[in-house]
Amino acid sequence: MRQAGIPPNTITYSAAISACDKAGEWTRALQLLRRMQTEGVPPDLIIFNAAIGACARAGEWQRAVSLLNDGMVSICAFARIAAGPPLATPGKATRSLNCDRLS
Repeated sequence: MRQAGIPPNTITYSAAISACDKAGEWTRALQLLRRMQTEGVPPDLIIFNAAIGACARAGEWQRAVSLLNDGMVSICAFARIAAGPPLATPGKATRSLNCDRLS
């Protein structure tokens, strides 16, 4: 896709990271996750889940837990933005994710 001038997006990264998960390529999954973040493509819950699964299946539990924490922080930040003002009153989404403890 990149060779054709089409930039990767969340969907293409999701497919690639999920394929890495299924193939047991946890290091490649993490490389792709870092690359997408560097390129400004926001990872979603599915992408974090695939990367966490790849690490967990390889026995890389510390990396999996670290990704879980990173994913929760990213998802909570998105939930706060999506909730809109007033941000002082957390919405149902941020409360159900226990986002207040991550701030």
